[in-house]
Amino acid sequence: MIRLCESVPISVMITGNADFLQTPWETIVRYYRKYRGHTDHATVEDAVHDFFTYVAKTDLFWEPAAEQDWFFQIANNLYCEVKPLDGYFIEEDSDDPACLDSEEVANGIINCLKCIYKGLRSKKKSCQFESFSIKRFRTICKDYLDTYFCNNTELTDDTMQLIRPDFEKTLLAEFGTILENDIATLVFSGYGKNEDFPSLVAVTVSEGLDHRVNYHIEESDIISISDGRPVAVCPFAQKDIIKSLLRGVHTSWSEDALDRLDKTLHRILYNLDDPSDEVLFKKLFNIPSQDLIDKFIDEGMDLLNGNQRDWETRLADYDLESLASLAESLIELTGFHRILTFAQEGVGGPVDLAVISKNDGFIWLKRKSWYHHKDVNGQYGSLGI
Repeated sequence: MIRLCESVPISVMITGNADFLQTPWETIVRYYRKYRGHTDHATVEDAVHDFFTYVAKTDLFWEPAAEQDWFFQIANNLYCEVKPLDGYFIEEDSDDPACLDSEEVANGIINCLKCIYKGLRSKKKSCQFESFSIKRFRTICKDYLDTYFCNNTELTDDTMQLIRPDFEKTLLAEFGTILENDIATLVFSGYGKNEDFPSLVAVTVSEGLDHRVNYHIEESDIISISDGRPVAVCPFAQKDIIKSLLRGVHTSWSEDALDRLDKTLHRILYNLDDPSDEVLFKKLFNIPSQDLIDKFIDEGMDLLNGNQRDWETRLADYDLESLASLAESLIELTGFHRILTFAQEGVGGPVDLAVISKNDGFIWLKRKSWYHHKDVNGQYGSLGI
């Protein structure tokens, strides 16, 4: 949890991958605050986009070796999706009927690439990748691409050259979409200059290429407090315990219940031998099974979400300090759950607490002992966090 700005009360919390191309996010935020921290951002969302524009334009954060490693990782993942099965690689002068010639293998791979490309085209792109043309991609990444294709020893050079145009086109489509590799979530929260109520923006980030940061903000990731929604409890990372309290049931139990409901409905609709109520089951048979499943799931989700809304309505009467104490209790409860269930103990230990208000800004309620500082009631800490 780090202050992002000096002039407006906005902070950022980091979960998941702690680095961007081997530079810690914490370091990047400190640099941003030093050079751009006095900017009067109108909204928290404006601050988010300004922050990632700064990251994209600052050479200090772009380590070529790390960028190349990430490029090869994504390229290799794509290749593993489309490469021929073992035993079907080309062998020169082979009489084995399982071996295919260059053009046959290339055509099979190209067909797979085209299917993947079609699916990627429908995905939302990171705003910094929208203008990334295939021409620039091939120019900027030529050395990476040449190295990757030269290092591939499973296929012949002829096959690699035949698939290269489609491979490059599909690989570019991969970049800029949400990738599973090295994902971080940066949670920005606080008040912009023109905001009377606080807002929160959760950003999914997966490295970057060519001074373009691969970051994504979904509509559901922007949460604004208003008169109509005075409280929002937003869990990140370890969500299970908090969702259990908010929704009245543990996440794994609700998933199991929905799965059993799905299987039960299929058994009822497809495996009936002697229905006891002929009229009822005739009606059921006339309803598509997926419609029934979707209806039950919608009803269940309404029940869970309704319980969460009740929680948030009751929390509206709490003050900031009480809500901070609640947050600490939820973290401690999650840590206890991990110990109790022998799960990975990634939660617990000393907990930092802070509140952000329009008038008082970012204020620490509790900090780890090594951050104690005499200035401003320990607000900034000896490291300027």
